[in-house]
Amino acid sequence: MNEIYIGRLLRANTRTCVVGCQINQLPPPFGSLIGIPLDEELKAYALITDVHIDDDGLVRQLSVADNVAEAVIADNRINRNIPMELSAIFVGYIKGGAFHIFYLLDRRFL
Repeated sequence: MNEIYIGRLLRANTRTCVVGCQINQLPPPFGSLIGIPLDEELKAYALITDVHIDDDGLVRQLSVADNVAEAVIADNRINRNIPMELSAIFVGYIKGGAFHIFYLLDRRFL
């Protein structure tokens, strides 16, 4: 299996996590299974449940401004660090080579 680096873990709890990645890379599609290495023997697995990009002050100003120069828009797209966040729900883990999956995902866990 090919491993592709998608970002860094930003925050997590016992059910979910949020991974931050750069906007210029293609995120895994909604519903993808991702692996999160926690240490040398432990890797958590989660399903992507949400992909979102938060706005900032400049983006808001550009969206309503008249006659914005193409150079300004290009600079905003290329040079600004706008984080994309992927939310995921944990579904299993591998520890010591053994895969453990949580198969009782229901509303109580979402």
